[in-house]
Amino acid sequence: MKKFNPDSYWDFVERTANEVAKWPAWKLGGPSVRTNKKQRSKKMNPDYIEEAFTYHAPTEDQIESMKQIRNIAMDLAHTIVRECPESADRSAALRKLREVVMTANASIVLEGVI
Repeated sequence: MKKFNPDSYWDFVERTANEVAKWPAWKLGGPSVRTNKKQRSKKMNPDYIEEAFTYHAPTEDQIESMKQIRNIAMDLAHTIVRECPESADRSAALRKLREVVMTANASIVLEGVI
């Protein structure tokens, strides 16, 4: 077995960091280099904030779509509780599932505006 050499490890870390620093922003999960600052900040204007935080009553059709999503999520929640041991991960899975339903419902009533 090869003996661990801390100097070569830190050389590797430095080389890797230098390579990552050259990557375009989209590789790191940031805004695309193809979008300009105005395009990236477009959604944070006052109109966007008003639209995002205003109550939007669902139509009858939207209520049906929301029920379908909620029912499927409920089935998945029951499966998670049945199959996963009680733990922080199970609690997180259920919490995130609730977030999924809420975000999906928002997309339905906002009709893709945001």
